[in-house]
Amino acid sequence: MDRDAIFNMSMQERIEYFNGRLAGGESYEDILASVGLTKKEAGQSEPYGLGLIKLGNEVKPKPGRGENGFAW
Repeated sequence: MDRDAIFNMSMQERIEYFNGRLAGGESYEDILASVGLTKKEAGQSEPYGLGLIKLGNEVKPKPGRGENGFAW
């Protein structure tokens, strides 16, 4: 999988891809390196990044902001 393919996936496909590889025993940093991404790019909101965060042993979408600019 390459960087462009990851950016063209839907959010759900990205989450399934990362969580599948994490379940296989790979580290988050190794997965990002194999795709050609940094942690900063993975955590940045779309369209500049993937909008993902790692919590525990799984990847989840980064929380959005509400109407008043506060995270929900």
